[in-house]
Formats: sequence, C-alpha cells, structure tokens
Amino acid sequence: MSLKQIIAIIFMSGSLISNCQTTNHFFHESALWLVANTYPNANQNHPNFVETRTSAYATVGDTLINSQIWKKMLWAADSSLEKETLIVGFVRKQGPRVFFLDTLMNLDTLYDFSLEVGEYFGFNLPSGREYLEVTKIDTVYIQGDALKRIAFKEPSTPTIFAKVNEVWIENIGSIHGPLFPHESDYTYTEIPDSTMMTCSFELNVPFYHNSNYEECVVNRILRANELGLETYRVYPNPASKILFIDSDRELMYSLFALNGKLIQRGIFSPQEGKIDLIDLEPGIYLLKTERDGHFATHRILVH
Repeated sequence: MSLKQIIAIIFMSGSLISNCQTTNHFFHESALWLVANTYPNANQNHPNFVETRTSAYATVGDTLINSQIWKKMLWAADSSLEKETLIVGFVRKQGPRVFFLDTLMNLDTLYDFSLEVGEYFGFNLPSGREYLEVTKIDTVYIQGDALKRIAFKEPSTPTIFAKVNEVWIENIGSIHGPLFPHESDYTYTEIPDSTMMTCSFELNVPFYHNSNYEECVVNRILRANELGLETYRVYPNPASKILFIDSDRELMYSLFALNGKLIQRGIFSPQEGKIDLIDLEPGIYLLKTERDGHFATHRILVH
C-alpha cells in the first residue's frame, strides 16, 4: 500500500473524530509529518546546485507488542506519495513520554515533554549518544492549542560549523521531523545542509506550518538531462543492511562519511547493483556517483 492510500484512510477516519480534542500526533492514527531535506548535489554542469526533497512520515494502525499497543511509523521518500513505504519502527505515547521501537525491537525514549529548564535528554548523534540540556521553555499557539516549546543547548561537535538547533513542540515533535531524537544529525552552517519539518497534519487538517516554507512539499531536483546521467534509482533510503541501485549501465560510486572519510569505493553493475552497509554505524553518509564524466551526490541515512 502506498502512503497516499494510507493517508486517505487516515483522513477518512480522522474526520470522524471531534476537532475539540487536543492535538497529539503520536496518539492518533491520523498524523502526517512532511520533512524537507536540503543538501548540496552539485555536478560539473551545475557546480552550486542545492537539492531539496520532501519525505513523509505517518502513524498507522495498532500493533500488539509485548502486551502493549504501538502505532506503526511509516516513511516514504517520494513526496508524490505514490511509491511504497517503509516501516521504520513503532511509537507509543505514555503520559508526557513517547517511546520508539526500531525494526530490530531496540527501545528508545523518543520524547519527554515533561522536561524542564536545566534537565537533559539523550540524542543519537553521528558522534554517539549525547545528553543535551534544556535551555528554554515557552508556549506556542497553533490552531488554538497552547503547546509547550522546548529548546536545547548545542552539543559538542566535530567542527564549529556543525549545529543541531533542536526544538520540540509538545505532542508534535522535533522541528526536524518526528524521529530526529533517535537519528539526529548535524546541520553544517558552511554549506546548505538541513532537515526541517515543513508541515504536519492531524484529523484531516493542516496543523503545523513552518513559516520558512511557502509550501508543505518542496522538491528542487535536477532533471535527468541536467544531471548528464540517465535516470537511475538509489533505494531504500533510509537503509539498514543493503543499498540498491537500479541502473541500465555501470556506475562508479564512492561512499563517504560526513567528515569526508572514504568508506568504500566500487562499481555498480546492472547485474549486481548493491552496497553492503551491515558494518556501518547509524548516521548520515554521502554516496557520490560518476558516469561518463558526470557526477551526482546522494545523502543516505543508515539506521
């Protein structure tokens, strides 16, 4: 089932629920988050091009795990919502806390909306688990709801240009997307590189809208003729064990960590188009491809 079909089901069921309920994206089977990923994707023809792609997250269905009810968390890379989705884990709201189970059944506390100034919360950063201090709490009004907004201190980072800029909105989640505390990443201020939630929906109604984006879905992507490459597809993204590529011809690739370290290099062939990721730590990686003197870069999330 595509995410577009799932959203239709969500909205149909959501229309039966009273609009008087306080928002809680992690509790209702009616929540949708749209997240814009912006990153450099230059090539020889367009050396300064910055790409933006909008992905989608949704909570769907009840799943019984160890006698507890969890919601499936789905993710789709295609903002047209036509392609198949991935189950990236399960979420459960209990009081002010939101818990997350990944697909390997590893448990993590995703949010704690009861935090106060001076308290700490653990984030899974590329450099490892780090506890960030709450520095500010205020109230934001969205669609008539008064919601707690929690801002965090910056972590210790590999360079002065790496920031997190983490802010939560009560019962909606991180401004970077619903799973950001579990799979956090740096924003590098010296290059255009960010992950930001553009909009969220609940009960068939647009709820949160990031004022930095005119539209909820933002896709700035070079066409195949602009890339100088025939169209090809890299999937899944996020990935866990194996990354595949569909291509009708050989394609050279290099996989880098964000600090520039070369992880592996090789050649994709139409018969054997895959990369083994099983030994990689969770985090963000850059996949650079080359064919006939033309280059492209893909931002890959390994979880």
